[in-house]
Amino acid sequence: MKKRILPFILTLTLTNLTACNKIKEIIGYQSNDNNDSKKIVIKSKKEINNKRVALLIANEDYKNQTKLNNPVNDLKLIKEKLTNLNYQVRTLENATKKEMFRAIKKFGTNAKNADSAIFYYSGHGMINEDRKNFLIPVNADISQKADIESDGVDAYKIIEALKQAKPRLSLILFDACRNNPLADTKGVGGANRFANLAYHLDKQFLISYATREGEVAYDGRGKKNSPYALALATQFDLATEKPLSEIFNEVKKDVYSRTQGKQMPTKVDDIFLETMLFSNKEDKKKRKKKQQVNEANKNLLLDMTMESLKIPMEVIQSSDQVSAEEKVCVSKIDLNSQRGIIKEAIETAFTSEEIKQLNDFYATPEMQKVNNYGREQILIQMGLPLKETAEKPSKEEMQVVTEFSQTEMGQKYAQFNLSEDANASNEKVNTFIKEELDKCGLGEEPAKE
Repeated sequence: MKKRILPFILTLTLTNLTACNKIKEIIGYQSNDNNDSKKIVIKSKKEINNKRVALLIANEDYKNQTKLNNPVNDLKLIKEKLTNLNYQVRTLENATKKEMFRAIKKFGTNAKNADSAIFYYSGHGMINEDRKNFLIPVNADISQKADIESDGVDAYKIIEALKQAKPRLSLILFDACRNNPLADTKGVGGANRFANLAYHLDKQFLISYATREGEVAYDGRGKKNSPYALALATQFDLATEKPLSEIFNEVKKDVYSRTQGKQMPTKVDDIFLETMLFSNKEDKKKRKKKQQVNEANKNLLLDMTMESLKIPMEVIQSSDQVSAEEKVCVSKIDLNSQRGIIKEAIETAFTSEEIKQLNDFYATPEMQKVNNYGREQILIQMGLPLKETAEKPSKEEMQVVTEFSQTEMGQKYAQFNLSEDANASNEKVNTFIKEELDKCGLGEEPAKE
């Protein structure tokens, strides 16, 4: 009697990140386990013509004021994001009054004719009796209000420098408390105390405060970054897709959520609703292209999962143990009818933002290459003929995949593939395929008596 083709036990997705070890063995990949600090940054290296400049100042190691925990960490985070956006970034850490004056003056010079200029400050700040705002250097010694002006740096100096420079767009970002100038805020941290600078604004200016006037801004005690810095960093990743009005609205909601309603960022501006961080045509083209790519990739994980279901059918179609009639029957099996089951499993396990993150990663050249090669190895092991040969991933490309698998998102995805929900979805799909193969006469033969 002719040997039957048994249904294959399918996993929810062929490209399960936890299954990369087999490919690593094939290409002789060795992971550098000691390089824990390495991060993935997927970006275009093409330079953009319009000049973008930024000055970031972080003061935390105060000599006579309360020391802060996270300003320098916040500076490094914001620097990374702006560098990825092709900004010329200058940084200053734990600066004296003289150093801050010098940096602000140079920033004004660099900002001349720039497309956009960004000033970011994290550290102590205070208001004097005339409601002037002052950034506090690390060597300031302030015990009474009269000391604020003599030891601090007038925040208006930044606005003045940018007014003279006249960039197309000016952003001033204060990760700052805005409460009583000399109140005891120990334990809150990240303290700048600013009044409203709205009356100083020129056209195409935006000033963002980490919190409302009279309230505190949290330094992120026990964490690496402040809520405001984290929210800014998240939105800077989307700077080529959203107008500034939308970006800072999302910053407000993000901080409010992270602090359980205890902190609410505010802004004052004189910009149009549709104003973007960048103005040049190259960025507009990139935004349009990225939107097209996002649209094409929005179901990539689901599409790749559906593609993996075709493998057992390809095995059957190429087998010389299956008749022509049976092959015709198999070709009519509607695998797409199972798409809803898999889609529901994915959408139940992940938020829409997490699904987008997974889709974006699966769309990267590195993951596509690893996926294609992995699929080829499975076909080879099953003895199937290859239509074309997939290129073997390099060690560097495998490193990208490995690093993603070690991220929080990668770990969550790996756990999902081993979860009961995933197994339940697999079982439904397997049952469907088995029943369809039975109809074609290719099911499991009954055991002999």
